[in-house]
Amino acid sequence: MNPTRDDFDRPITRRERLALAAFLTVCSLVVLACDGGCARPPGMPGFHNVSAQVNGVAQVKLLCPGPVEMPLRVYVGTASIIGKRHLLTAKHMTLCHVPGSDTETMEPLGIAIDDGRHGDEVIIAHVARREAEQDVAQLTVDEDLKDAAPVAVGPRPTVGQTACEVSMFPRFGYRCGLVQPNVDGDNQIYLDMKVEHGNSGSPLYVQGSLVGVVVATITCQDKSYCVGIAEPIQGIPLLRD
Repeated sequence: MNPTRDDFDRPITRRERLALAAFLTVCSLVVLACDGGCARPPGMPGFHNVSAQVNGVAQVKLLCPGPVEMPLRVYVGTASIIGKRHLLTAKHMTLCHVPGSDTETMEPLGIAIDDGRHGDEVIIAHVARREAEQDVAQLTVDEDLKDAAPVAVGPRPTVGQTACEVSMFPRFGYRCGLVQPNVDGDNQIYLDMKVEHGNSGSPLYVQGSLVGVVVATITCQDKSYCVGIAEPIQGIPLLRD
């Protein structure tokens, strides 16, 4: 899922920073109640806002050069905090498109992290690792991310399991979906849930354990059925403190 104008930066309010501490608990309850492939209740809302302090998730701001009429562009996504100074996100949230090209990429002018607990300040991040065959990258920062906690990595989810993604942009909250068969034969995880521009890099959880990174979406069919795509992380050596 490449950045678009829908991902442009905007000021973050204090209310928006209060978002997701209850996420893992709530998500775990949803999964335990519907693990193994139970049907989604009719009319079940796809997105849930939660009013709690953000924990384990940060906003990623990618600074890129733009055309003459807009020389600086800022794209926004999400990252999961996997250590005091380490984060996991989508690889395309660490690379910029060369102005005028849809395929060539270049290093960004900068990457900033907002973990929601530094007031109006942001933390400068550096790319520590990009996966060659997956849309996954790891970032490091030069100061501790406040309230960072160890993250448990779970096994790859199976078809019929419920998985939940949590995002900080463009809306703050979480949504869950059922893992679908992968008809394309690649290594990615397919889910029956909508993924929005700005969700790139969001963590995917199953029963409180991190299992993937949200990277893309397939165009919704009649807006009634959507497919989100996540990269599995089970074979990736995560940087730890």
